[in-house]
Amino acid sequence: MHRRHNTHAQTSKHSYTDVTTLMHRRQNTHTQTSQHSCTDVTTLMQQTSQHSCTDVTTLMQQTSQHSCTDVTTLMRRRHNTHATDVTTLMHRRHTTHAQTSHNSCTDVTTLMHRRHNTNTDVTTLTQTSQH
Repeated sequence: MHRRHNTHAQTSKHSYTDVTTLMHRRQNTHTQTSQHSCTDVTTLMQQTSQHSCTDVTTLMQQTSQHSCTDVTTLMRRRHNTHATDVTTLMHRRHTTHAQTSHNSCTDVTTLMHRRHNTNTDVTTLTQTSQH
């Protein structure tokens, strides 16, 4: 996902399957945004709940209510790079549509793409982050 302001985050053109599948498909390129869909991240993330105990939407709400930003911490453990977008996404999620940071060096797509080679998917993150 590239910077989007005041718009829904669009999903990959491939399908609305779980995020794990999308991650595997994005080995060499950034997410291709859909020309026919404005489905936001919440809807996409909810698909993950078919394969895990806690969907990312719930995790976002928990992170917003608490100050611990669990996902940001997990991201940093995986790749030692900026997690600005994830922090911003989690904090803004409870009042606005998913947005990336204005001045971030790493967007969400890049974060997910870099995590691919650790073989750690979003399902693992959600299960690990339950507090």
